[in-house]
Amino acid sequence: MYGLTVTWRACYPNIAWARWGQPSAIKMNRIKEIREAIGMTQAELARRVGAVQSQLGFLERGERRLTVEWMGRIAAALGVAPQDLMNSPALQLGDSEVEPVALDDRGAVAEALAIKGLHIYRVLKDNVAGAGVRAGDEITVEQTEDAIVRARSGDVLLCTLRTIQSQESRLVLRVYVEGDLFVTHRQTNNIAVRRDDPSVRIDPVGVVIRRR
Repeated sequence: MYGLTVTWRACYPNIAWARWGQPSAIKMNRIKEIREAIGMTQAELARRVGAVQSQLGFLERGERRLTVEWMGRIAAALGVAPQDLMNSPALQLGDSEVEPVALDDRGAVAEALAIKGLHIYRVLKDNVAGAGVRAGDEITVEQTEDAIVRARSGDVLLCTLRTIQSQESRLVLRVYVEGDLFVTHRQTNNIAVRRDDPSVRIDPVGVVIRRR
């Protein structure tokens, strides 16, 4: 589940976009906090990751996209895991982001899908629209343990999500990032949730393998 073949358009964990291609800051990374905690200057970190200091400043402030590649390089230079660079913002549970599509009228097709662990859902929200899955789409999800183990950075996963204050879970779609990080991919106000976050429980259910 830890592959790293992904482009920035497939997955970016901590940038909110006012318009596609126009980044706006969102306070969701801990690069400066960790750098200062270990006594490293911004100039030294920039040197270690092969960036100019001004570019690193943009990344620290969330004014440039923090791609999976940048996360890996910066985390290695700081001696931490990529997911440690991210904050998990306070999360308010909304409604589920997908709903099952009834296949009662499809007979043998429905039975064949179920045997293979495939389920069809209708997308209700645009929380991963940047990854090509939009409200109104019907998606096929492979809900098997093998599919989850094979998931790679940039894949869209169907997950259950709940906060510690709530016993009710919601079905959500999130883009997976190496290191058990699950992120939205929308135009603004993206959020990232770590698998080990003590305030939130997120569990992969399956991997989106087809959309239409």
